[in-house]
Amino acid sequence: MSRSDDGLREPDFGDGPDAEEFARLLQLALESREIRGLIRSAGHAVHADLLRTEALRERAVIAAVAAPEYRAFLRAASTTGVRAEAPPEPPDDAPGPERGSTLAVLAVLTPALSAMAAVLLLLIAYALHLVGFHAHLARGLHNAGWMFAGIAALCALPALAALLITAARKRPAAQAGPAPDSEAARAYELWRQALLERGILPDLRDRIATADRRQ
Repeated sequence: MSRSDDGLREPDFGDGPDAEEFARLLQLALESREIRGLIRSAGHAVHADLLRTEALRERAVIAAVAAPEYRAFLRAASTTGVRAEAPPEPPDDAPGPERGSTLAVLAVLTPALSAMAAVLLLLIAYALHLVGFHAHLARGLHNAGWMFAGIAALCALPALAALLITAARKRPAAQAGPAPDSEAARAYELWRQALLERGILPDLRDRIATADRRQ
């Protein structure tokens, strides 16, 4: 990853979040009324797919006009503790989202099913005891019901812990970006605005005008 003279990283236009944001802004510009009107005026000289391909190929050059705003965002992000880099890959031995979700489901279902089994067995046992029918079976069901009740009680705390751990693992992904009202968020929006208005839109206008003159 390249870095500027002041030690701050330049936008990552490989496969990182900067490239994804550039692509989103480019699509927004291509769908704007102004650019669609210019494309129609140019006739067959240019089309949106060609403009998108050429702009993505030159995205580092186009984004250079918004470099001051991007560096301002990085300074604000470093000051407020917001990560400007992409989050690191989890270790190989860390449970993935699917494994964590499965464990959370099992942690919830085990005490719930145990409690339901306990209630059902105890009700049947008490019913048999009341009618005086199969006393031996009633005692067995009664003991089994209390056994399931004990299992439900023992699993309740681990289930709660599993849910808290799963929620804690998902929270960083949801909070990866700057807070909506933070200085870093405002700086990020200024960078996006500069990239769109001073970089992407002028580039598209120039490409459409050049293609129209060549027609």
